[in-house]
Amino acid sequence: MFALFAVVLALGVGFVAGWFAHQHSGSATGTLSGYLLAVGGPPGVVPRPLIGEVVVTDISGAPTATVVVGPDGRYSVVIPPGSYTVKGRSPSCDGGRTLCLGTTPVSVSGGDVVANVLCHLR
Repeated sequence: MFALFAVVLALGVGFVAGWFAHQHSGSATGTLSGYLLAVGGPPGVVPRPLIGEVVVTDISGAPTATVVVGPDGRYSVVIPPGSYTVKGRSPSCDGGRTLCLGTTPVSVSGGDVVANVLCHLR
């Protein structure tokens, strides 16, 4: 009976240790955030936040996340480490037909990374 208990205990400890190691190794994430902003236009107009969406794609071009952006223009997404491009669109900028660009590429390696997306007005 004691031997069976010892085996079950050893298996349980091994399982928990393996699970803990898996959960805490190589699974780091980072937060990518910023603003979708209108820039340019008539002289004296300052950047202003836009509603719309921001699309994050990995370096191969595969979509990673699409974030809906509210009236404050802010977006935020938790993603795994890697290199990304960040683009956006706003119905307030050419009816959403014009692509708004962010800093490219953006490198996320854990922690917080800021990348604003700019929609250039004429």
